[in-house]
Amino acid sequence: MTEEAQTTSGGARLVSVIEQLVAAMGGKSAVEGAETEAITANGWRLHPGWGTDPSKPEKVAEFSLKAHTYLVPTELNYLEVGNGSIGRVNGIDFMFDPRPVG
Repeated sequence: MTEEAQTTSGGARLVSVIEQLVAAMGGKSAVEGAETEAITANGWRLHPGWGTDPSKPEKVAEFSLKAHTYLVPTELNYLEVGNGSIGRVNGIDFMFDPRPVG
């Protein structure tokens, strides 16, 4: 994390959380040396207002996901600017086609 990011509101706390996460994953060298990632997720989706009365959400979906991905070493460097319903991206924002846009 850059020094600039650390000085923003909550930046020091964010750095602490990231450091704890990296330590829990085996340390910086283990994280940097990772070549694959396994993801497991389970959950449900509730839709507000579809229950037996408007204040009760109804369960509309349950999901379970297991995925194994290979990490692609690339640096994404872009600036995304938005204003309501319009926006623009400058730089490299997609790892499978790393040509600059904008």
